[in-house]
Amino acid sequence: MSSAGLANNRRLSTILALDVVGYSRAAERDDETAAMAVRQLRSAIVDVIAPFDGRIFSSAGDGFMLEFPSAASGVQAAMALLAEANAGASQLPTVRIGMHLGDVIVESNGDLLGHGVNVAARLQALADPGTAMVSETVRSQVHTSADLPFVPRGRVQLDKMSERLEVFSLDPFGKGRLGKLGRRRLFRVAALAAGLVLATAVVWWALRPHAVTHAMMVRLAKFEILSADLPANLQDTVAAEITAAFNVDGVVGVSSAPAAAPGASPSYALTGSIQRNGGTIRVITHLVNERSGATLWSATFNYEANNIARVPRHIAVDAGNVIRCGLFGASTYDRPLPDAVFRDYLQFCQGHWDPHVEEGGRSLVPAQRVVAALPDFSWGWAAVAGGYWKVAANAENETITEEARANGRQAADRAIALDPRNSEALYIKAMLLAPHDWIGRDALFRRAVAARRLDCGCEYHQYGWMLLNVGRTGEALEQLHRANDMLALYVYTPESLAEALVVAGRPAEAHTYFDAAIDLAPDTEFSQWLTMRMVTRTPDITLLADPALPLPDDRRAALLRGYRALASRRSEDRVQAVRALLALDQQKQDDAVAVLLAALGASHEAFQIAARIATTTNYPGPSFLWDRNMREVLAEPGFPALAERLGLLEYWRTTGSRPDVCSDNAPPPFCQMI
Repeated sequence: MSSAGLANNRRLSTILALDVVGYSRAAERDDETAAMAVRQLRSAIVDVIAPFDGRIFSSAGDGFMLEFPSAASGVQAAMALLAEANAGASQLPTVRIGMHLGDVIVESNGDLLGHGVNVAARLQALADPGTAMVSETVRSQVHTSADLPFVPRGRVQLDKMSERLEVFSLDPFGKGRLGKLGRRRLFRVAALAAGLVLATAVVWWALRPHAVTHAMMVRLAKFEILSADLPANLQDTVAAEITAAFNVDGVVGVSSAPAAAPGASPSYALTGSIQRNGGTIRVITHLVNERSGATLWSATFNYEANNIARVPRHIAVDAGNVIRCGLFGASTYDRPLPDAVFRDYLQFCQGHWDPHVEEGGRSLVPAQRVVAALPDFSWGWAAVAGGYWKVAANAENETITEEARANGRQAADRAIALDPRNSEALYIKAMLLAPHDWIGRDALFRRAVAARRLDCGCEYHQYGWMLLNVGRTGEALEQLHRANDMLALYVYTPESLAEALVVAGRPAEAHTYFDAAIDLAPDTEFSQWLTMRMVTRTPDITLLADPALPLPDDRRAALLRGYRALASRRSEDRVQAVRALLALDQQKQDDAVAVLLAALGASHEAFQIAARIATTTNYPGPSFLWDRNMREVLAEPGFPALAERLGLLEYWRTTGSRPDVCSDNAPPPFCQMI
């Protein structure tokens, strides 16, 4: 080829070289399995990089060469690949990456050659497992911030090259592999890295197909009992609990038919196994597409063996919430979801419905894969919004929080543009607004409850919680009861209803729903947290005095003194109780302390604590201000300014609404300002 021909086929590209760690040893042990893994790896890589306009232009064994149109898209793809490779359920093994921006030569078959390719390959060899090594030319093209973890590695001499390059390590996860805190960081980074999906993965259709909702049925196949010492009726009990969990007037149902119904419509079966494993009961669940034979979702749950009677209910809850989420979303699309897409959507559901909200960021990456494959799937975009919601809820600084919220709102807008009746996108977008944007939230929630009803009752749940925070307690209870009637098997549904009943001055009823939430707790630690909420808000002096409840001694003693002083009605006891509560460290003075101080007559001190915690960034909301014990606090001179700061006065004036307290015979003075 002439020099002129070469010049015409040159271009500036970002090259990413990816290598599988430990592939050679795996191939030596079992070359067929290793080869199959590489084929699966290639497919997974294509899925991850598609939103970033990346392509694989060369592969050999365990190595892949990728091209991206810009350094920014290459870095974002690298972050997504590293996040995906480190996710527990990922199809990607541990990888190392090298990246360079430079000149390449384009071959007629689309392959790339040249210096840029060679540099990327050599940088990959310098990277630690689970990280990327990038050149200065890449880093300089990316708008860096404290949240892009470029670590300077100095100047290096590349193998068989004379030049020395300034290089940087891109290591989102640190050297150690991922405990709980590491997983939080992983999904925060993945969310930031994958933001370009919102700008690049959507095709705006001039004529979008209208999604036709169709019923979804899951056939309940038998759970195999693998341990002879388990109860003989366990299989039947599991079936009964799962059937009851799906026994709602909604789109998703359960069937006990012995085999799949004939025909071509979607047919899904839930099956699994139960086995004693030392001190735990191990349950493995599978959701299978009976038409294709593909396993769409599989999960392992471990339950305490000393509580075997509760295992069937926990199976129904843990599996039921994920499957209900997945089948309902699939029902909104105008054709069956392909197996690979449905698998990703169910992974989103598993992360989204995890009671441990810090794990919710796991839902983002599979949701992004869903919309990359099906950009016209409205519920897929709602899933992306939901993933960003969970990322924002667990972000470690306000910059990350705001970026995640903004990306989530964009995804929700895509979902709503595709389907204006997407109630999930509407309520999730409401959750992604600024915490005190009650006006915007109210409008979106009202749209959500007027649109397609969700089997989970989530739109009622979140609207009810918002109404509780703006003082509309009676309406909040209506919405929260409706949510609980729709789905009482998600731990936060009865817990939120219990909190609202406490605010309404109905602690005996609240106790019932707190007990229901505790019964749904996924583990002992979660159960103890719920028990602490119950005993400090209802209150329950007997349980509060139980040393097994993990409370700091000074906090336990101060709360006990306060509740006993209320019972004794002696002024001296109340004075001593107030002193004990005010002597607590600020981090131990929560809403329960503020409400107890108000009940003891220390309204000014209660207001000071309430104002401090209600304006804290990570506090869930000012619902406790409307507790019946806080009436005198609402009459404090500083309360109107607090209500203004929390956006409440603007909300009431704009919406023409009023908090319930303003309907009392002697309403607080601030009511005159509405």
